[in-house]
Amino acid sequence: MLASKKLMSSDPIDRTAPPTGSEGPLSDSSGIRIRTDSRGRGILVVESDPDVQWRIARTLTVEGNRVVGSSSGEGALALLEQWPVELVLVDENLPGIDGIELIRRLSDAWPDITSILLTDSDDPDLQVTARLAGAVSCIRKPLRADVLDAVLAVEDMDLAAAE
Repeated sequence: MLASKKLMSSDPIDRTAPPTGSEGPLSDSSGIRIRTDSRGRGILVVESDPDVQWRIARTLTVEGNRVVGSSSGEGALALLEQWPVELVLVDENLPGIDGIELIRRLSDAWPDITSILLTDSDDPDLQVTARLAGAVSCIRKPLRADVLDAVLAVEDMDLAAAE
């Protein structure tokens, strides 16, 4: 049961960064960072590992976002037909359609959606390939909470500039 699952020390999201001032992220008693300025953006997490997907989705949900997850590229494309999102976090290694191909398809079908590749690699060629496919950034796993907060802050700025 996912709701009762405890965060383990092998949690792929690092929650050790200290909280910042009242304008930015705060920490609750469990150490999970909570955004006080969130507008409840829609985020799709495409991650084949269910534990990693759950941890990322939980963190984003606690921060006030509307989050849905998929374990495959095909499932993500089906979800996007029915569920509006502003941001998609895509794992590089997915069954079927890989992360790069999924980002390419997202860019073609939904050019207004921001896509970010989650990867275990720091290969510069992969980063270039992801950018050419349509990703705005690559984030190295394990995903750190401060990096995720920074990405979401940039996304907020981009949304505010577009309005």
